[in-house]
Amino acid sequence: MTGTALDIVAQIVTNEVGGAFSPEAIKAQAVAAYTNVRRCNNAGQATDVALKTNSDTDKIKSIIAPVIGEAVYYNGSLIQASYSASSAGYTASSKAVWGVDYPYLSSIYCELDELYDPNYAVVKSISASEIKSKVINATGIVLSDDPSEWLKIIDHTEGKYVGNMTIGGNSVYVNSSGNTVNITGRVFRETIMNYDIRSNAFDISYDSSSDSFTFVTYGYGHGVGMSQYGANALATYKGYTYKQILEFYYQGATVQ
Repeated sequence: MTGTALDIVAQIVTNEVGGAFSPEAIKAQAVAAYTNVRRCNNAGQATDVALKTNSDTDKIKSIIAPVIGEAVYYNGSLIQASYSASSAGYTASSKAVWGVDYPYLSSIYCELDELYDPNYAVVKSISASEIKSKVINATGIVLSDDPSEWLKIIDHTEGKYVGNMTIGGNSVYVNSSGNTVNITGRVFRETIMNYDIRSNAFDISYDSSSDSFTFVTYGYGHGVGMSQYGANALATYKGYTYKQILEFYYQGATVQ
C-alpha cells in the first residue's frame, strides 16, 4: 500500500499499542515502526505489519506527528527496531532468540516489569493429555505414563528465558522435513505449544491430583528489543521521553 508516513505509522501504532499508553511510549512505538518500514523500503522489501484504524487513530496521529521522520540508527545505519508486548524483567537478545548478534539488541534489565507489567507471572494450567497430544503431533516423541518426567528445563539464556529443554528425556527431535531440531524454550512455545503460552520465559510444574501442568510465564512475545509495556512504565513512572525509551532498549543506538 502507499500513503503518507503519518497515516501508515498511525495505523501500525493503533494496532500495536492503541491510544491508552503514555504519549511518550506511543511516540517511541511510532519511531520504532517508522524505522522498520523505512529500513525495509530502503532495501526494496515489503514490511510485514498489521494496520488498524479505530477511534484512537486520530488521537495517535496528533501525538506522533512531531516525531514522524525520526528513526533509530546504529553506526549510521537504520536498525532492526524489534519490539514485543513485554519482556520478562530482562529483554531477550537477538542472538539467543534468532541466532543473529545485533549489538543494539542485547539483553537489558528493567526492574519495572515485575512491578507494572500485566504479563509478568501469568499462570496457565494445561492438562497432561493436551500436552501429550501437542508433543506427539509436533515432534513424534512418545511420552511415558509419568507426566512428572515429561518436561525438564535444562538451562536459561537471559533472565527467565528458557534455553535448552528435554521432553520425555529427549533434547532433540526430527521434524517432518527430516531436520534435527534442538528443543529450546522458543521451540517449545512456538512449534510444540503453537503459542499457547505467552512467552518462552516460563516455569513449569506438574500437579498429579489434577493431572495438569502449570505454566507461569513472564512477558508476552519474543522479548527482543523494545518492550511496549516496559516503554509505557518507563514513561509513566520514570518520566522517560521517547528518545530515552528507545535508547534504553536499543543500547548504543541513537534517535535522529
